[in-house]
Amino acid sequence: MGASMEEPQFSERVEMPVAEPVLESQALRYYRLSLMTLRLMSSYVSVVCRLLAAAYHAILRNRAVIVSGIMAVIGVITKGALYMYVPPKKMEPLLRTLGGAAPHPTPPAIELPPQPEKSVHCDVLHDPGPNNRQMDVIFIHGLKGSLERTWTQGMWELKGRDNGGRILLRKSSSASSINTLQISEVHRQSSESNLATVCKNVDCNGHSDGKVVSQIDQRERDREVSRCWPRDWLPQDCPGARVIALNYTTDPYLWRPVWINKRCRTSMSERAWEMMHHLSELGVGEHPIVWVGHSKGGLFVKQMLVHACSSSDPKMAAISKESRGILFYSVPHRGSPLANLNLPLLRQSIELTEVQKDSAEVTALHDKFRGLLDSNQLTVEVRSFIETTLTLMSLVYVRIVSVESADAEIGELYGVPIDHRNICKPRSRNCFLYRELLSLIESVTTERQS
Repeated sequence: MGASMEEPQFSERVEMPVAEPVLESQALRYYRLSLMTLRLMSSYVSVVCRLLAAAYHAILRNRAVIVSGIMAVIGVITKGALYMYVPPKKMEPLLRTLGGAAPHPTPPAIELPPQPEKSVHCDVLHDPGPNNRQMDVIFIHGLKGSLERTWTQGMWELKGRDNGGRILLRKSSSASSINTLQISEVHRQSSESNLATVCKNVDCNGHSDGKVVSQIDQRERDREVSRCWPRDWLPQDCPGARVIALNYTTDPYLWRPVWINKRCRTSMSERAWEMMHHLSELGVGEHPIVWVGHSKGGLFVKQMLVHACSSSDPKMAAISKESRGILFYSVPHRGSPLANLNLPLLRQSIELTEVQKDSAEVTALHDKFRGLLDSNQLTVEVRSFIETTLTLMSLVYVRIVSVESADAEIGELYGVPIDHRNICKPRSRNCFLYRELLSLIESVTTERQS
């Protein structure tokens, strides 16, 4: 019992079989390595592309800074090399030749305001020559007009209108009587139903011979439509007159969208001075002058005469002294209500603000013009045409110049039942719109001869 119990001992150990390693085939090994390489390359390419994209965007955002930095580094390196190998006396001329900066810092350049656009040019439509020249007839168009757009031969018709006759008002009262058409102020020359084909013969002295022409002269009908009647007709009827056209550009946006920058343009007063310099270079002022203005062109006529009367330059003063007659084709002497129109997201150009109804500019100009006439500093014969019908603008009919505004308060007034665009476009050389100009020219010529 006392014997100790001993653990059983095993003489033999049981060994577990060890699995033999699976040998990797050569093709599988190459596939695994190729896959790992492609993953690493794609990761590398992705990182490089992101870095390039970030650098590209950074360059776009700061390209001015980067370019200036690169140029500064190149400049420092170039200057350092030059200082090492070039004598100091020759350094500054060499730097100027290479476009580098001088050793001493230069002050920053002062940014000048933009210069106003030059907008006036002058065309001589006919010149009989210095020996045959007796007078100058000067034409000025209105806003959005041009030489051939404003002064083209008219193609208008007045059919179907009962009150189609022109009305002559011998000026002796204010514009209020024009609207009421008082019998004492009105003389109907004709009750024409069609001004294009029925008109009175008016000779160059302004007297009617009482003969009613039933149709336009056959020679006028067969002739081609004139693209510029002052150029084509006046040399035939007034061979001693030099015909001049003053043309000016207009802002392409009379109402400019707010997101388009405003152009730098001169005022009417400044453009009038520019026109006078053109005329002075042509020698205008050596012979009698007859002015013809359509719409805002008539305001330029008055502005030039105001400038000429106040100028100390003898050439400019001669323009006012030799002015003998003015023919106004629907000129807004007191502005146009259309120019006061405010539209959303649009702002008015300087051309419109200058002709707003009862604006300070047009009122002051007309007061100065009347003051020159009243004080006899300016002696001219004035005749005016007034549009009595509405003008089609896009889809609506509007009155561009009212009767009151077209009244110059001096001379003769003619009411014509055509619109604003066509009132300066005679149908033919027999048309009253043209014959009245010939009458004015003849009156000026007769006065000079007497």
